[in-house]
Amino acid sequence: MGLTGRMAKRSLGGPMSGNWLASQPPTDWVRNAFLSGDGVYTGKSVNEQSAMCVSAVYYCVGLITEAIAALPIGVFREPPGGTPQAVNVPSWLIKPNFRMTLMDFWTRVMMSLLLAGNAYIYVMRDGKGNVVELWPIHPSWVYVYPDEDTNEIFFDVNGIKLDQTQMLHIPALAMPGYLTGLSPLEAARQAIGVSMAAEETAARFYAQGMTLSGVIEVPKNLAPDEATRLKNEFQKRHSTTANSWAAGVLTGGAQWKQITITPEQSQFLETRNFTKADIALFYRVPAFRVDPQVTSSWGRGVEEQNYAMVQDTLYPWVVRIEQAFSTFLLPGFQKMRFNLDARLRAKLSERFQAHQLAIGSGIKSPDDARAEEGLPPIPGGAGAKYFRPVHWIGIDEDLPTTSTAKMPSLVDGGQMYLPPVIGPDGSEGSGGAEDPDEEEGDQAGGGKDPNAI
Repeated sequence: MGLTGRMAKRSLGGPMSGNWLASQPPTDWVRNAFLSGDGVYTGKSVNEQSAMCVSAVYYCVGLITEAIAALPIGVFREPPGGTPQAVNVPSWLIKPNFRMTLMDFWTRVMMSLLLAGNAYIYVMRDGKGNVVELWPIHPSWVYVYPDEDTNEIFFDVNGIKLDQTQMLHIPALAMPGYLTGLSPLEAARQAIGVSMAAEETAARFYAQGMTLSGVIEVPKNLAPDEATRLKNEFQKRHSTTANSWAAGVLTGGAQWKQITITPEQSQFLETRNFTKADIALFYRVPAFRVDPQVTSSWGRGVEEQNYAMVQDTLYPWVVRIEQAFSTFLLPGFQKMRFNLDARLRAKLSERFQAHQLAIGSGIKSPDDARAEEGLPPIPGGAGAKYFRPVHWIGIDEDLPTTSTAKMPSLVDGGQMYLPPVIGPDGSEGSGGAEDPDEEEGDQAGGGKDPNAI
């Protein structure tokens, strides 16, 4: 029985019954070891399910997750001191397992990092030790611990002991001495709790009606059942937003005393905007993306804002994943790279101007530029050549003259030659290389008479 089968068998009848690769994660959230476990001051229960119901959390987590999950992946061989060369991408980086697409896989990995601060990936290998499949594991299923004798790191997954060759662990921010990363959800639990409380307060505020809120004064004492009936009847007719601004009728000398607070006095409305920006700070997402009232200071145009987003928000997460996969899963000097340029894809005219500059400078070949645009190479290999401007010359070299400059000829097999000489009658003279014997004869005095016409 294989490892996956044994783990599925061991999980039967336990607290998480069923196949651990396919079953749903438990609802109880394991508190991160960094924090003391103090409760949320607002009394709200903050876990991965309730936190994702907060709009700012959902937006920040979804923005980072899908931005990275959609990036193209390449694998390069980078020997020390050598030039990086692209190699074939392994099959498990194209389709990690038989049940998930690459987008699904990276989505689960990033969700684990952004909510739990740790991503755990079960590495399935063949008999030769080669990676075959990758399975993301829910962080709350995994307990990380060191061996007391060897200090080797092991992972307990529902009672199954795995070593570092079987489990890839990618931590978020981590303090020295800790094996796991800091959970952003735990770090932001107070801000998330405030946002949840403010949202509930706002919902109840609107549900009770913003206009007809106050007390009913009557000139005489009412029996408890009469007062209850009057309140219920009045509330039935004027509560909820659908009945806001509805006309009310009071009889028997009863008077309505309105004590409704105005939106300006309702500080929770401002608190909701503040908590959105506060939550965005934990994920390094610019506040203007979660609160439209905040003015952007991340550049003037959309392109500059996207560049800042890639550098400050996405890049640290990308580097963590690249280094983990390159160090523990890829052989030799191979490195995995996300193509962040795909996130910064410019307009068509700007891309073509950049291609023209790169081709003219010898940085790219025409086929390189065509590949970036999703086009096939030029037939016959004509697009594989590299070009540079003909007027480029080293700063320590003399400028060539038209009479002595020699150019390589593609006709005579690359031999050096002078341009052909055109005579007064229009006939073409000797255009090949100068005859060294004739030159020596001229120098010896056997040449033409200088006085001859």
